[in-house]
Amino acid sequence: SIRLKKKDKKIYLKLFRFINFLKQVEELLEKNYHPDDNMKCPMHFAHGQECVPAALNLLLNKDDYLFSHHRSHGYYLAKNCPAEQLFAELHGKETGANGGMAGSQDISYEKNNFFSGAILAGAVSIAVGTALSLKLKKSKNIVVSCFGESATDQGVFWESINYSSLQNLPILFICENNNLSVFTPQDQRQSGESISVKSKSFGIKSSQVFGNNPINVYDTIQKAFKYIKKEQKPYLIEFFFL
Repeated sequence: SIRLKKKDKKIYLKLFRFINFLKQVEELLEKNYHPDDNMKCPMHFAHGQECVPAALNLLLNKDDYLFSHHRSHGYYLAKNCPAEQLFAELHGKETGANGGMAGSQDISYEKNNFFSGAILAGAVSIAVGTALSLKLKKSKNIVVSCFGESATDQGVFWESINYSSLQNLPILFICENNNLSVFTPQDQRQSGESISVKSKSFGIKSSQVFGNNPINVYDTIQKAFKYIKKEQKPYLIEFFFL
C-alpha cells in the first residue's frame, strides 16, 4: 500500500522476523511441554499475541524496564534475554535464568531489566514503584507494564494508575484484552466503560488498538513512548485480541 512505502521497510522486516521467532520458540516449548512431558511447571503460551512483544523489542532500550504478567515468554525475549536460559528455566535446570526455581510464570532476567510475576496485577504496582525511582533519579528511561484485562479486576491496578498520574511517572501501561478471565467474559466481571475510557478519568492519556496488526501496534507504542518522554506522564494502551 501507499502507506507502507512511506515507512522504513527494515522496521517491518524486523517486526515480522521477531513474530516468526517467537512463534517458533512457543511451538518448540509446546512440544516439550506436551506430549513430551519434559516440563513440570505451569505454562502459559503467547500464541496469537506476538505483535506487542515484537514492537517492544524494537522500541525499548536496554536500560528501560519491562514488567510482565504470567504469560511471559514473549516479553522475556522482547528484552533480548537469552532463549537458552528460558528453555533451561522451564526445564527446571540450574542453568536457567533463575536457576530453575521461577519457571514460566515468574521468570526474570535482572541484567536486562525484565521481570514477570504470576500474582494477578502484582507486577503493575512494582512497575509503578520502579517508574517513581526513575523519576527521582531524573533518568531518561521509562517503564513498561504489561498485563491482561483480568488484572483490572484488582483494586491495586486502579490504585497504581491513580498514583502514576498523580506523580506524573514515566510509565506505559499495556493491557492485552482477550475478553476472558479463564472462561468468564469481561462484561460479566466489569460494569461501565472500557478500561481505556475508565483510565482517562484518572487523567491518563489512552488509546485502543487491534493487537494483531503489527504495524499499527508498533506505531501506537512508538507514539506512546514519545508522549511519555516528552510530557513525563503515563500512558495506557488497550490492545484487543480475537
